[in-house]
Amino acid sequence: MEGRAQGGPPFADSSALPTHYLSRETRKHVKVALSGDGGDELFGGYDRYRAMQLGRRMRALAPFSSVGAKLARGHPKSKLTRAGRLLASLSLSPGLRYDSYVRIFDDATISALLGPDAEFPPPEVAGLFDVEMKRHRDPVRAAAATDRAMYLPDDLLTKVDRASMLHNLEIRSPFMDHELVLFMAGRPADQLIAGGPKRLLLRRRRKEA
Repeated sequence: MEGRAQGGPPFADSSALPTHYLSRETRKHVKVALSGDGGDELFGGYDRYRAMQLGRRMRALAPFSSVGAKLARGHPKSKLTRAGRLLASLSLSPGLRYDSYVRIFDDATISALLGPDAEFPPPEVAGLFDVEMKRHRDPVRAAAATDRAMYLPDDLLTKVDRASMLHNLEIRSPFMDHELVLFMAGRPADQLIAGGPKRLLLRRRRKEA
């Protein structure tokens, strides 16, 4: 199992480090644990989903995207920076806009690091988003579908699998039940994000309480 955890291509998500330590400590007490992976992607938990909806409504502000780029230079978690990123992204196509929300470095920063001759492959996220947008005709549902197809299997689930198996800890992800995934994939955008992140899931928890 240890060999399995260490195999495969390099993995660059920094959250693998706390997941590694959490798995190590959890294994001292149990052999099997539950994970909440999939909750955000199924129940509309990410702010970027709301940003995609806002972007559709704010397209008239696209000429001011250069102002947003200047505002987006502060701390990535500050409200001003996030507002600037949203404004700066309005000049992009929906696919490239979503791609910009899930990236850490923009093209200008990568060029500064690698040199002006660096070549960039077509963004996979943008391409997949465009495919899902044609199918769902809604940016929120397209964004969630993109994450379910790429972010979950290529990042989150891989991270938890490698970190947990390194310590012989079995992880179960109840949100990844295929019937639940199919059911939530068919929910309209308003059910996913109206009323706040993961509203449907929180309502269920309150009823059970």
